[in-house]
This record gives sequence, C-alpha cells and structure tokens, in this order.
Amino acid sequence: MMNLDSASGTDDLVDLSGQGGARGRIRAVLAECLWRAFLAGLIIFLGTVVAALGPILALACGSGAPSGCQDGLRSARFDEVISVVALFVVPAVTVMTVIGLMVPRGGPRVGRIGALTIGALLCVIMVLGQIPA
Repeated sequence: MMNLDSASGTDDLVDLSGQGGARGRIRAVLAECLWRAFLAGLIIFLGTVVAALGPILALACGSGAPSGCQDGLRSARFDEVISVVALFVVPAVTVMTVIGLMVPRGGPRVGRIGALTIGALLCVIMVLGQIPA
C-alpha cells in the first residue's frame, strides 16, 4: 500500500483501509484501562497493608519494652480510635479511591490524592499508637 506522492517526491505509507486511527485509539484506551487497573490494584494493596499492619505496628512493643507490655502489644489511650480508623476509614478511602480512578476525567489525580490520604491515615494510626494509656 505504497503511495508515491509526485508533488513532494517522497514515498508515504498510506493505510487505505481507514482503520489505522481506530487501532491507535483502541490501543491508547486499552493502555489507559490497564494503567488504571494497575493503579487500582496498587491502591487496594496499600489500603490492605495499612488496615492490617498499621495497628500492629503502632501498638507493637520495642526491644526495650517496659514491664506493662503484654503479648508484644502495649495498651494505648486511643486504641478504639485506631481500630475505627483501621477497620472503617481506611477501607472507605480505599474503595472511594478505586471508584474515583475509574472516572474518565481526573482519575489519576484521584489516585494520587487517595494514596496520599491512605499514607496520612497510616501516620495518624502510628501517632495515636505512640500515646501511652
């Protein structure tokens, strides 16, 4: 499917089927969907790690543990708040972020904001775990 352009004297590849642009758009849409699916999986993994390991890391006793440390976990003043954040807030933010990723406009921005929010919630859990009872 070569077309000799006599005016410019160059050989140009011309797709006479008219589907070249459609194939490019399909590849771009497929790449965008795969990228968003990867980001959604990453957000789900991050939310799972924060919800499961955040409270354990926040309440774990160090090597120089005081005598009040039982079973490797110390008691904290805000242990109920840590539980609420880990069991309800982190999963809610994770689900809302994954849903927001699928929005046609602004999906990656929602993903960044959601990932930063999950990271901030991990920091909140860690700080609340450091306050002694």
